[in-house]
Amino acid sequence: MAYADVNGTRIAWQQMGSGPNLVLVHGLAASRAFWFAHAMQLRAHYTVTLFDLPGHGYSARPDSGYDSASLGRLVLGLMDTLQIADAILVGHSYGGLVITGAADRAADRVRGLVYVDAYVLRRKREQRQVNLGLRHLNDGSPLFRFNVMRNRS
Repeated sequence: MAYADVNGTRIAWQQMGSGPNLVLVHGLAASRAFWFAHAMQLRAHYTVTLFDLPGHGYSARPDSGYDSASLGRLVLGLMDTLQIADAILVGHSYGGLVITGAADRAADRVRGLVYVDAYVLRRKREQRQVNLGLRHLNDGSPLFRFNVMRNRS
């Protein structure tokens, strides 16, 4: 585990594997530990970045900045700090709104979006982003096959 100062907040993060970048965003009342078992499998095909959202796990607990737009900016700030030019963003639960916030701000840096048990608003712009993410992953990549297998069990 390492720490980075992102937008004025100390963020706990870790990275593993090699390949295209995959950033995993946990939901509320969770931490990067939520993703660890998945990351251990995904690291064979991706550079996987896990981190604790502010106020979760080992990250600092600022007084504000917990809305999805602010956390979306934080994801992009972490990507800047770690020199990640673009990535597939994966969000669980509230993390789905966070990755939508990141994609709204910098769509050119988002190679795909994956929503896991996440609430996605049905606005036209967000639905386009969901379709973009699904289209990217429907190319038979290991991530798509992994999710299909996990959903069937």
